[in-house]
Amino acid sequence: MIRFVKGRYDWSQLLAWKAQLRRTVFSDPSVTFLDADEGSNRITIGIVDLNDETRVRTLALLASVPPEAIAFVERGRPQLLQNLRQNYSPRIGGLGI
Repeated sequence: MIRFVKGRYDWSQLLAWKAQLRRTVFSDPSVTFLDADEGSNRITIGIVDLNDETRVRTLALLASVPPEAIAFVERGRPQLLQNLRQNYSPRIGGLGI
């Protein structure tokens, strides 16, 4: 069953805020990712430690994004698990240039 729920913010507004936040919050070393989340109708900001939320929230305010439009989640830094030169079948071509 599909259920439609009216969001508080429209998609174009979320994308505009995400672009504004990209220029400000990524200056903080604890920020790991940024997402315009259509499911929650918020901008989701991943941070290494939730204790850093206040500092990152201050950066978001400088970008003129309303605080209620932002959700924080605790996520570690991405780890490189494999690259194009590890364990691939030689029958597959075009993995490296």
